[in-house]
Amino acid sequence: MRLIFFALLAVNVAVFILQLTVWRPPVADAPTARQVATGAARLQLLTEAAVGSVEPARLSGRRGGSGGPAAPASGRVAEQGALCDMVGPFPALLQAEYLVEHLQALEVAARVRELDVPEGVGYWVYLAPEASRKEALARLHEVQAKQIDSYMIPRGELANGISFGMFTRQELAEARLQEMRELGYAAEVKEITRTHKEIWVVLDANQGQKIAEKAWVELLESENGIEKQQKYCQGVAST
Repeated sequence: MRLIFFALLAVNVAVFILQLTVWRPPVADAPTARQVATGAARLQLLTEAAVGSVEPARLSGRRGGSGGPAAPASGRVAEQGALCDMVGPFPALLQAEYLVEHLQALEVAARVRELDVPEGVGYWVYLAPEASRKEALARLHEVQAKQIDSYMIPRGELANGISFGMFTRQELAEARLQEMRELGYAAEVKEITRTHKEIWVVLDANQGQKIAEKAWVELLESENGIEKQQKYCQGVAST
């Protein structure tokens, strides 16, 4: 009887030990799984946040990178095709400068320009240029000694040549040419575009839009003989 008691006791102890070791339920496994799942979710959110913050910055950088060089190019095209307002002509430089000061007070960028304005075709009777200025002066003295109205051409493609006059009518130029040739000079005639200088105030591109049309009318009415025109800015700059 005692032997059976100790045998049952040993079995109970053995079962108890097995429950504590081998058969212990995986209680810690569930928290570990939740922790991993939570960590995975956190990593995914960080990735999405990275995509949401880094990718727009990269796109912005690309737009900025490509837009930077492109902007001046479009600016050049716009500038070449832009229209500039011009006011003039002014009889004196001082009047034009007063207008520029007035426009600048209104934050309108403008400047005074002296422009070459075509006024028709001219006919220039002349002697071909000499090799040097010294030779040209010697030829001029020779011509003027014969009481021939003439002067030395100081610049341009006919520099160091001798001018016998500029004529607005071709028949007058031909008559002068014949006269010079009869006097023994190998004169020639050249058709050119005659110009004269005018003083204008030129506004930068799109600056005229800052001034209301009514203000323009009042301004033009306050000045005698001036008008407002529009020309391509590039053409005005090269004039």
